[in-house]
Amino acid sequence: MHNKSFFLAVILIVLAAVTGCSDDNEREVVIVHDSIDTLLRDDSFEFELSNGGSRVLASQFVVLDQTEISELVWTGVLDTIWGGGANGIVNDEALFRLTIYGNDDDGVVGDHPIFESLVVAGAKVIPGNLGGNHRFSESGAHTFSYDFEPGIRLQPGRYWMSIAGAGVLNAYFYWAVEDGGVGANNGRGGAVRQDISLDWQPTGFGDEMTVAKGFSLRLKGWKTK
Repeated sequence: MHNKSFFLAVILIVLAAVTGCSDDNEREVVIVHDSIDTLLRDDSFEFELSNGGSRVLASQFVVLDQTEISELVWTGVLDTIWGGGANGIVNDEALFRLTIYGNDDDGVVGDHPIFESLVVAGAKVIPGNLGGNHRFSESGAHTFSYDFEPGIRLQPGRYWMSIAGAGVLNAYFYWAVEDGGVGANNGRGGAVRQDISLDWQPTGFGDEMTVAKGFSLRLKGWKTK
């Protein structure tokens, strides 16, 4: 009798484990957007200021299926020289303001954020010196990352991710342009707001945000039913 109870308990535990694994496997992991510039080269770099206090950038991304965004990666420079002598990276972490906007019907950044938060992002230095005499060489470029917990559930459509330096030391964040965007006028969609009281405008010389030059960004998540 005891043996039967023992084996029954074992079977129930195994079934529970298999069911849990099945649920995890049913989640289809997807790369929602990938315009990341790894900056692993010796020359040809381009960065744009997104400091949170006034000038802010946003990069467009498109969601094809109902998706829960779980992971964000981006690259850029927290400027030591122009930012007051310190780059704000402490113990491989830095403070940013992340904001996700919807897309208005006329193809511009929406008025109201879907998500907005101050976050502590991981910071990993990128090997190299940004061309030796580049003005950001002393600061060094970094890959930044943040995991959304819980994830951000989005319906299919166009969205805008804004990333800006936060706090005194992190205010001078220079976001790398999208992969292949150095010297280009157009890209996967980018916008800039020169002041909180002003409207969003296309980056570069484009006249439409949805085809203007965007920024270095990778979004990962999984499809939801």
